[in-house]
Amino acid sequence: MKIKLVETGGIVPLNKEAEAETEWTKEECEHLLKLIASNTAGSAARDAISHSLIVNRKETPIDLSKLPAKYRTLFNQLLKDMHYMPR
Repeated sequence: MKIKLVETGGIVPLNKEAEAETEWTKEECEHLLKLIASNTAGSAARDAISHSLIVNRKETPIDLSKLPAKYRTLFNQLLKDMHYMPR
C-alpha cells in the first residue's frame, strides 16, 4: 500500500511530502489512522506545523505524537525523506 506523509505550515509556510510503499493490510491501515488521527482540524498556533497522511487518495490529519512504536522507524524515515512540493 502506498502512503504519503505531508507536512504543512511553519515560519515560512511551505509544504513538504514523502512517499513510501508499505506491506500494510487495509485493516491495519484503517486501525493506524484511527489511532493517530488529529483531534483538531488545524492548529490555531501561529507558524504551527501539521501533518497528514494520504492513503488511497484520502487525506487524514494526523498527530505524530500518537504514533505507536511499531511505526516510528518508517515515519522517521519519511520525515527525513521529505521534499518541498511545488506551488
